[in-house]
Amino acid sequence: MIRAIKEAAVRHRQPVGTMSDLNLAQLTRLFYTRLEGPRAERIIEQGRRYKGRRRNRKKEGNDLGWLLRHHDEAAITDGETWERDRIDYLLAYYGILEIALLSGVVQKLPAPLEAGVLRNVSNVYVRRYYEQNYPILLPQLILRRLTGDLTLTEKKCTMGAFMDFNTLTHRFETDPNLETFLWFLDGGSRAGYDFDDVTHALAHPKRFAKEIDVPKRNLSELGSALHGFQKFLMFAVHFHEMIEQNLHAPLFAAAMYHAQGYWFDHLADKLGSNIGKAADAAIGPLGKKNSQPSRVQIRRAAKAVADLCERDYGKPLTDLHPMFATREEI
Repeated sequence: MIRAIKEAAVRHRQPVGTMSDLNLAQLTRLFYTRLEGPRAERIIEQGRRYKGRRRNRKKEGNDLGWLLRHHDEAAITDGETWERDRIDYLLAYYGILEIALLSGVVQKLPAPLEAGVLRNVSNVYVRRYYEQNYPILLPQLILRRLTGDLTLTEKKCTMGAFMDFNTLTHRFETDPNLETFLWFLDGGSRAGYDFDDVTHALAHPKRFAKEIDVPKRNLSELGSALHGFQKFLMFAVHFHEMIEQNLHAPLFAAAMYHAQGYWFDHLADKLGSNIGKAADAAIGPLGKKNSQPSRVQIRRAAKAVADLCERDYGKPLTDLHPMFATREEI
């Protein structure tokens, strides 16, 4: 991928190492190379080659349409979950690229990269996955950008703001406890635990304390998810502040929101009006453990999550491109 960037710069007689090139190289390293991007592209390519070969047999193996089905069609197996996660990481990378292009941090994608992105986001099964089965906005926007249908620009965004977002997002994407919590939030289970066990622990302080107050190496999957929820709340505080500080650049602020809006939609559905109580249960032990007042932390976290769950931050973009397509009847 980096080689392709350099080759494209040479072909266009641009100096290798311009700020735009360097920004793109960093984004690619953090969100593509280190987060399963090459493997995800191989899955899509295998599915492309496989298309139509086994119509009369059970849907399995390299059938991309079956892999990326909605969970109402059939339960998702553990093996399929890991494959779908790789696709999710690739789509998240494409979303970061859209934010970089919208904000001007990256001026233009090299031709080979642009062709590859367009090929993947326009794939019929991938597109159904992010437009209908589990709607997320940013891949839809980069598809419209690359087809010349809608090219958005936010001139009021600063390089510093984008880099802060980039750093926070990378930490969010690579924390193992957060990954476990998000997996439960998304309907998954591990070692017999799921999101119902998270909510039960939040409602029972002794159970919560028992699960988290153990050495890291002895954490159960539930304990990992509970630590992940604590980290999710802290992330929400910083993310909320970042968006609030960039409301003068409304398209950029909305794009940042949509990079993680999927999780706040899920949290709103799962916890609803109990967000404040959940924040109290999760952050209270942090304050006691560190001998720090936790009331302010709890209020900040509860407000941040409540605001983010309202979805209003995303409106400047959803007004331009309503993201929720009507999913076909299965």
